[in-house]
Amino acid sequence: MAGDSPEDWQDVVSRKGRKGSQQGDGNSKVITKFFVSNLPPKCSSSDLKEFFGTFGTLEGSYIARKLDRWGKRFAFLSFRDVIDAKRMEGEMGDVWMGSYKLFVVLARFVDGETRFKDKPEPKGKSILKENATHANPKVGSSTYVPVNSNVSRPSRLDNGGGRTFLDSVLNKNTVEVINVDDNVRGFSEWNGSSLMGKVVDFKALTSLKGCLNSGGWGSVGIKYVSGYVVLLVFRSITDCERFYADKGWWSRIFNSLVIWDGSSMVANDRIAWLHVHGIPIHLAIDEVFDLVGARYGEVVQPARMTTSDNNFSYAYIGVLCKSRGRIVDRFDIRWRGCL
Repeated sequence: MAGDSPEDWQDVVSRKGRKGSQQGDGNSKVITKFFVSNLPPKCSSSDLKEFFGTFGTLEGSYIARKLDRWGKRFAFLSFRDVIDAKRMEGEMGDVWMGSYKLFVVLARFVDGETRFKDKPEPKGKSILKENATHANPKVGSSTYVPVNSNVSRPSRLDNGGGRTFLDSVLNKNTVEVINVDDNVRGFSEWNGSSLMGKVVDFKALTSLKGCLNSGGWGSVGIKYVSGYVVLLVFRSITDCERFYADKGWWSRIFNSLVIWDGSSMVANDRIAWLHVHGIPIHLAIDEVFDLVGARYGEVVQPARMTTSDNNFSYAYIGVLCKSRGRIVDRFDIRWRGCL
């Protein structure tokens, strides 16, 4: 059973007689711990290493035998020499194991001390020192934090706009709002002389330059926005209006076009390029890769593996999806009754 093997216990350290202090010499490793919840039933330490090893140097993991207060399996991950723990926490915020969305936050307690409450610095190695980088970043850099500075920490019931531990575990995403001045307007020189539109499909997107050339519009600049949305920039307002008036021609390429006045067309989609590996060679055909891509959205660029390919260990597929985060997933394939 997952959690019972010696590997699962490699991160457990006896705390008898420690009383909140940390033993060790100056050469001890700098460890940052993360709490992970909602693990699949059969998740093991090797699975955790495979999924989270790409984010940093994973020193160890501990999968608890019991369930958390919400009835979910959980674990603790120990990473070595983390430069920016909060950024790393954000990067691991969209990790899936199959159909299980994992909830990852910085561990609340490290060696008996809570991260979410200001306390006098304990004797021995402090929590700040434990998570400080050994790379000694320069003063003024985004990662530099003086060890003895008074760093404010969010409380467990933070109502000031931050994301609490409870919200993180329950996947209640609290998005911080950045206020931008109403007078800010980028690329205003294109207002009135450009068109924003959505092409009909991926083929139209990739062949857009050729289509414009064939129609006598080779001087038009193409600015990719997101998903199927592009911005066409013309040399003059007159050219822009002339192109816009010829709807009979551009309607073959675009579903819609509007004269850009500086506002943005809502683009909820993006094209994600999935690196799929592990498909057996006898199943490495478009039909199978399309089944994989369909889990996340519309497949716009198939793998197109052929007999002339030499490497069948992986393939790339393009998917039009609404997910804004990094896609990390794992799945089993059933073929002729076997997994």
